[in-house]
Amino acid sequence: MTDRLIKIKDGFLKNSDSVKELMNFDRIILDFCIIHIDNLNTKLKNLIIDNPYLLAENTLQVLRGIRENDSMRAQYESIYNQCLVLLVSHYTVMMEDFFKSSIDLLIIENKDNFTEMDDAIKISLNELKSVNFNLSGNFGDLLLKKKDISFQDMQSMNRAFRQYLGFSLPLDSTLNNIIFAQAARHSIVHSLANADDKFINQIRNVIPREIQPNIKRKDIIKMTSDEIIKIDECMRQTLDYCIRQIDAQIEGCK
Repeated sequence: MTDRLIKIKDGFLKNSDSVKELMNFDRIILDFCIIHIDNLNTKLKNLIIDNPYLLAENTLQVLRGIRENDSMRAQYESIYNQCLVLLVSHYTVMMEDFFKSSIDLLIIENKDNFTEMDDAIKISLNELKSVNFNLSGNFGDLLLKKKDISFQDMQSMNRAFRQYLGFSLPLDSTLNNIIFAQAARHSIVHSLANADDKFINQIRNVIPREIQPNIKRKDIIKMTSDEIIKIDECMRQTLDYCIRQIDAQIEGCK
């Protein structure tokens, strides 16, 4: 794996891990409080204080009960939805960077399919000047802008990968879980998380999938932490698959 692709992967993993931390914010706070109150309680006991009203036993018992039973999880429905929005945004940006970098890497390796591809791209002098008249390492970005390629949905992304990178992602439940996530993100941001007609049409043929397979029109989209973790796993799998495809093509050029 090239350093450029390693950097892209590491960046996405860091961002997705931050989303997981946000999902577990209540647990992090509770663990912090329990540790410090437990230490305080121990110090009070060491001072030979045995009056239960002066100790923190009851407070510790309540906090541990909340932590063990995840009592605050019910308040996190809206936070989980926003975590999905964040995760999909990180994924979209990452896949854009992956596409641009892969184009540049394959050009550097003199990949034959670029010289044989009959696809005209008009570049102005100002655009050439902006890259110091050197397209090496900059062509991917120009291609993305000129062809107006969108990474907001997997269909457009897969079409771009197939046309310019020579491969596409397998049409399976892994990809379908991500397609659902993208559709859900749009609904959360633009339709108050309502499963409206547009959303239902987007996911109608997204089968098989593991994320909310039975959601119906007029339902409210309510993501769970387990679903977001599953979507994150699918995103990581697709990224690894894409990297393997590019690595194989680069290796084949040597």
